This record gives sequence, structure tokens and C-alpha cells, in this order.
Amino acid sequence: MRVLGIDPGSRRTGWGVVQLEGTRLRHIGAGTIAVPEKRALSKRLRQIHEGLVGVIAEHEPEAVAVEEIFYAK
Repeated sequence: MRVLGIDPGSRRTGWGVVQLEGTRLRHIGAGTIAVPEKRALSKRLRQIHEGLVGVIAEHEPEAVAVEEIFYAK
């Protein structure tokens, strides 16, 4: 089973893909989708969406896990 993990953020969204092989996990890929801070939120979200669509197309995960969002002040 191949799983995509997403660490969401409005400026930087991290992602990682692992492959379960028997009882072992194998690293497939990881990266960050970084967007300009000064860009409007709607445009940042669109760029993040497009980046994640590309990751999904490339790695074809069977499941996705998203880290819970929290806001730091």
C-alpha cells in the first residue's frame, strides 16, 4: 500500500510518500510546496492544490493522511 502524508500550511505544505512492503515502510518521496506569502490566500490555495494534484499523479497513492491543522500565534 502506498500512502501520501500531507502537512498543510498556507505558505508551505509538506508531503511525503511511503510504501508498505510486508511489515516495512520504504521512503518513496517527499517535498514542500512553497508559495509566496504576499500572494492572496485564494491564489496560494490554488497553487497548493495544483502542486498536490501533481504529487498524486506522479506517486499514485492508495491512501492519504492529513495532519491536523493548528494555528500558532
